[in-house]
Amino acid sequence: MTTILFVHLGKRIPDYLACNIQRTSEMFPSLNIVLVTSSENLPRTLPPGLVVLHPDNLSWNRERKKIQRDQRFWGGWWQKTFDRLLMIRPVHQLFPLGGVLHIESDTVIFPSFPLDSLQQQAKIAYPMYSSSMAVASVIYSPSVETSKKLELEILQELEANPETSDMDALGSIVPRLGEDFSQLHEFPNEKTTIDGMPLSLGLFDGLSHGEWLCGRDPKANWGIGMRRRRTPNSKNQIFPLYEYSAEQMFLYFNEQGVKVPLNNLHIHSKELYFFQLDQDSRIQSTIVSVNQARDQFLYFFKFGGFLYCLWSNLKIWSSSVFSAQAWIRLRSRW
Repeated sequence: MTTILFVHLGKRIPDYLACNIQRTSEMFPSLNIVLVTSSENLPRTLPPGLVVLHPDNLSWNRERKKIQRDQRFWGGWWQKTFDRLLMIRPVHQLFPLGGVLHIESDTVIFPSFPLDSLQQQAKIAYPMYSSSMAVASVIYSPSVETSKKLELEILQELEANPETSDMDALGSIVPRLGEDFSQLHEFPNEKTTIDGMPLSLGLFDGLSHGEWLCGRDPKANWGIGMRRRRTPNSKNQIFPLYEYSAEQMFLYFNEQGVKVPLNNLHIHSKELYFFQLDQDSRIQSTIVSVNQARDQFLYFFKFGGFLYCLWSNLKIWSSSVFSAQAWIRLRSRW
């Protein structure tokens, strides 16, 4: 049986993650769903069958190097996004009878997600963001042995490059994973073609489809959201029309008249209605507006996102005023 794994290393479970876990539980009632979190107060809306584990109670490498990135940003966000990758192996050892699918907290999966096919394929699988970087929107590991290998490669990459990030590390280890790795493709290519042969596994979203349909996170951009954005993978793509079936709860990628399931969607915008099962009309409305837009971007504004961005930057600025190194870095930019 596949285990679905969510990880949130923070003081509070965000509303969108609570909704995402509830949504996943209703959509996949037969699967194990595990939440690893350091949060003390859990929302009442979490499903009753959820397995909640504290990272302190798991056997993982706490002695790893710390990432050499600004730890003031969002309460150590860079470190937390990296450390969540180290939760896959210890959780897999607790639930060894099947694969583990790690789902990023702002990523939803649809019923089309081919868990059985990935298990038969027996390879570590995740999407790429560019030729050298990968995305942890969804990471599948078929066995405890492959989870151990994934962890070993990630820690070796951190040892060699302390300035790495989760995306950099996942991209860098792909050549070393070799035959044990299978890319989850975002778009049709010479290996996953539409013309002449249907896509057996469907398509997956690292970030390209999410940036196009949902856009960037307003909390990181002064409250301003922006849809129809491109990623390195989608830079030269002609985007198709998207379709959403409320009855099937499927999201489709319509390419040359052929509908191919898009198995997951990475929602950087954190808009709550994308994580809820009773918001079909709002989802449909957003997809239609993106499909029909003629301008390059579609903008929207979230006042709460503006306040969050302001507060986050004030804490960094205030701590930098008395830092000689911060003033040296600032001067070097002039």
